Amino acid sequence: MQTLGRGSYQYCAYCKVTGCRGNKYVYCPFRVPDDVALEILDATLEEAVDFSKDAIPAEDGEFPTWDFRTHDEYLNAMEQIVKYNNYNGAYPYGVKGFSILTQLSSIIFPWSFPPDPMHLWFENIFPKTLFDHQRGRYFTSGILHSGKEEDEDDAETLRDEGEDASNEESSSDEEEEIQYPQSQQARSAKRKRRGKEKQSSKRTKKQKKKKPSKLPKFASNDEPYLIDPKHWQQIGNDMFKTRKSGGIPSQFGYNIRSIKDHCHNFKAEEWRNWALRYSPIYLENVLPEPFYTEYISLVCAVVKAIKFKITPGDIE
Repeated sequence: MQTLGRGSYQYCAYCKVTGCRGNKYVYCPFRVPDDVALEILDATLEEAVDFSKDAIPAEDGEFPTWDFRTHDEYLNAMEQIVKYNNYNGAYPYGVKGFSILTQLSSIIFPWSFPPDPMHLWFENIFPKTLFDHQRGRYFTSGILHSGKEEDEDDAETLRDEGEDASNEESSSDEEEEIQYPQSQQARSAKRKRRGKEKQSSKRTKKQKKKKPSKLPKFASNDEPYLIDPKHWQQIGNDMFKTRKSGGIPSQFGYNIRSIKDHCHNFKAEEWRNWALRYSPIYLENVLPEPFYTEYISLVCAVVKAIKFKITPGDIE
């Protein structure tokens, strides 16, 4: 589609809602938060724009509405890029380039393209926003570095150095075997020289391999929706036992993995399983109220949204 998509201020391909800058990402609220200025800096226009400039004011208890984007607006924005190389004129319309799909008469922007649930929810909202909030990693400025992970890095460095030293010793022994006989003084001097070279090499390798301390995977803070790291430990252990016992049928897709140990390696399908199947069970009586109730409402909405067919009753 050649649209800006998620992560930009014009994140919605269908309406003209505008996001606002958050801590790490662009927030996409229906209403501007009380602690956020009504004006944000739009880098593409290099001027301040009203957060809700395209919104129709809402009455009490209702959400504001925005005008929909149209096919002609998309074509005009792409024309600015093709004819005039005017990207700044196209960005406010959510367009970043020319799409070859505009040459098909059967395509109507944006309505010919359904939302992408994988990138929207299972690689964005659930892992990068909700999960990071729940494990205390969304705001990282006040998190102390983990000494345990530092020790693991040091141990790994020492293991590497030991392997390198043993390899060097074995190679030096092989070299001595094939060398011609030398005097005792010459061999002693050569061993001392090699010893100094090894010590220098170890210091250099240690300086290169010394990694900065890492942040803990699960931290503690004062946020009301935080889940204590001890609970994550229990959840991870239970998920590991379930995997080991073969409790998840293969028809369900990816086998369950401990979210504590493998959250950084989860695929989109695993995040889908966590969000829609496992988390409502594991987070009950763990995620504080009223956040758990609101979280379940989101899960139910996503379950309906990813259905191949939605009835009017589902929407109501």
